[in-house]
Amino acid sequence: MTDDNLGARTSDFVHALAVLDADVMNITAKRIEQGMRVTLDLFDSNDADLVRDVAEEHCFERYDSTGERFESQS
Repeated sequence: MTDDNLGARTSDFVHALAVLDADVMNITAKRIEQGMRVTLDLFDSNDADLVRDVAEEHCFERYDSTGERFESQS
């Protein structure tokens, strides 16, 4: 996958998180050695499944047990 595709997918994922009907804030994306990491603050643990579903739609996988970090490899 090219950096352009990864960047576009990350941007789409971040925008999708921003418009979710879930209680999330402070969404950030950061380049890591082999891809991208998106981090957010999840204020309602009941929204974790919704956020995970959106992440999976954009080819991101949960990186931690809290459901607040997702990664995608390039």
